[in-house]
Amino acid sequence: MLGTTPIKVFLCAAGLLFCPPAMAQEAAQEPAHEPDDVIVDLADHSIEIDLGFKGSNLLVFGVTGDGDDIIVVLRGPDRRETVRRKERIGGIWINGSSMTFRDVPSFYAVAATRPILDMGIDADFLDYYQIGNDRMGFAPVRPDPGLAVSEFSDALVDHRVAQGLFTQDPIPVKLISGRLFRTAIDLPSNVSTGTFSVRVYEVKDGKIIGRRQTPLSIKKVGLEARIYHFSREEAFLYGIFAVLVALIFGWLVSVLFRKG
Repeated sequence: MLGTTPIKVFLCAAGLLFCPPAMAQEAAQEPAHEPDDVIVDLADHSIEIDLGFKGSNLLVFGVTGDGDDIIVVLRGPDRRETVRRKERIGGIWINGSSMTFRDVPSFYAVAATRPILDMGIDADFLDYYQIGNDRMGFAPVRPDPGLAVSEFSDALVDHRVAQGLFTQDPIPVKLISGRLFRTAIDLPSNVSTGTFSVRVYEVKDGKIIGRRQTPLSIKKVGLEARIYHFSREEAFLYGIFAVLVALIFGWLVSVLFRKG
């Protein structure tokens, strides 16, 4: 036992020296919490999108541990998004200054048993877990000292809310018999594809005492899926095909108007 001690000390020291700064910072900031007691499941772990897709409804349900409140966060795959400011010059609206953000969720919805601010959760915890539209902390790819980040990030959130891709207010979570909970989150017809994360937080006395995460898959199927894959895998041929279809359609319209 004593012979292995120097080796362990060396490995620990090496781990601290070569640990990436981001990982070290994350470990320092992560709030302490008790082991997960909350049980979570989805009515459907896979949602298929076809040409007739008009939206869907995701049912999240489970059983709490010792918590008093439940928060559910549904988050879509992260992407880069560019926000452009419209400027009016000479009576014409044109694209002015812009800002590109990294790690913007393609979909974001929050559900809770009551208003989150009423739960008494520390603001640092909400920031760390990114619970709420104002807590995601969008980071610009190239910060511009002459532009206000909050102006562009607020515009991004407002646009996503208008599209139905971000929730404005938390969706109600119903508690049944004290420990059972359920909530239904609407997915609009313009929801993106990919692997979504369903994160459930258990709250007691203003502290997050448990959490659980489960994946949700949203994918295209049928003709729409084949067209989508063709456009990705054979982009050049797809472009030619799209141009030909447009030309043929334009020719047919001109023929019909001539006959009329």
